[in-house]
Amino acid sequence: MTAPQSGHVPRSRRSWARFYAVQTLYALEITGAADAEAAMDSCLAGNASDGKPPRLDEDFFRALTRGVHGEASQLDAMMAPILSRRGTERRPEHLLAILLRGGAWEILHCGETDVAVVVNEYLNLAHYFGIAPGTSLLNATLKAVARAHREGYGDGDGDGDNGDSDSDGGGDVVK
Repeated sequence: MTAPQSGHVPRSRRSWARFYAVQTLYALEITGAADAEAAMDSCLAGNASDGKPPRLDEDFFRALTRGVHGEASQLDAMMAPILSRRGTERRPEHLLAILLRGGAWEILHCGETDVAVVVNEYLNLAHYFGIAPGTSLLNATLKAVARAHREGYGDGDGDGDNGDSDSDGGGDVVK
């Protein structure tokens, strides 16, 4: 995977962090490698331009990658009943599973980022990586995770958002 060239191009440093975290997590999943630190370093080095690292929030990239990699089994187990209720009995393919885990991890650990922003970011990544058929499952699952784990989400405010900001957070990341 390489940096996007068109359509759904990440705009913020956090969006780029998510993009590169998905790349790193995909590489770890496909190769079966266990060393997330080496995979993150390799991803950043491989995507450097003229010796400069990619434009991203590196702390967030590392926290997200470590968190999703380290909690993959727990995240999958937490989402299994949600996926089962939606008629998805088998495990989602690798990339969709990574997007589901990434969004769920953020909902659980990054309370400063609105749920609507998290969902939209992962939907954009799904479109970029060509898994548009999985977007309805991704959308519904992440919203269900938010209803179950984010206080105030889905309390009848109309949009399901847990705040009034359209920003991408940017505050401290739970590590």
